[in-house]
Amino acid sequence: MQTQSKWGRNADPYRVMWAQSLYPDQSEIWMTFKTATQFPDEGMNVFQVYFKDGKALTIKNVTFESSNHENRKEASMPRKLIVLFIAVVLCFLSGCATAGLPKAPIGLPFAVHHGGIEISTELQIVRERAYYFSIRFYYYGDSSSADAKRVRKLVGGGARNKADQYTEPGVAVPSVLKIEGTTESGQKVSIEKEFVITGHDAHGFTGFNGAIGGYFTRGIGFIRLAPGIYRITVRTLKDIPELAGTPVEFRIGWINL
Repeated sequence: MQTQSKWGRNADPYRVMWAQSLYPDQSEIWMTFKTATQFPDEGMNVFQVYFKDGKALTIKNVTFESSNHENRKEASMPRKLIVLFIAVVLCFLSGCATAGLPKAPIGLPFAVHHGGIEISTELQIVRERAYYFSIRFYYYGDSSSADAKRVRKLVGGGARNKADQYTEPGVAVPSVLKIEGTTESGQKVSIEKEFVITGHDAHGFTGFNGAIGGYFTRGIGFIRLAPGIYRITVRTLKDIPELAGTPVEFRIGWINL
């Protein structure tokens, strides 16, 4: 990673991407990736992405730079994918810089405070089971910190009434989840689910960005998937300014009962 900014050349990519997704600035950043998915007709390629003002502006195929600049390509990032760091963060965090596809469990940064944000990743399912789709809201400090109380107020509580509704629903997050893929047996899969999540289902603790912290989880639901290759996409439906400044992840995993 190269930067012309406050971060410096050897900055931690995870820290840079989280910060730029929440508080974009005028930093100029170049990141290099290796994957077979960006230029699908050409196999495995090395490509460089240029970011400025928190947006991915161009992608340049640099695979052949050392061979008389043959077959070099440069293209603008599709607009629906350029917002903040999301498009390339997905690749980086989900492991598409390696030969294999990402597998669950996986967490992807999700700027839910912006309406119309779409994040997408390929996912290889190796074992049939009910996978748990959720959104995780992080805070800094221990559970009594001011930030923990702020996030807790936003996400609401975990108690439900007799109608199975949250007594403290918090800020609703309407989104759409789409799953498309092909199982190992050749069966096509297409699932689309619109959801509005409130309250929280779990509270956990974790080291986050080098600091002690925790998180609240809102469950989207369980979806049974057979072994195969899938494209998972989630899209926000409206701006939620109250959640600006809160690190959020879209997560795919499972629960051992």
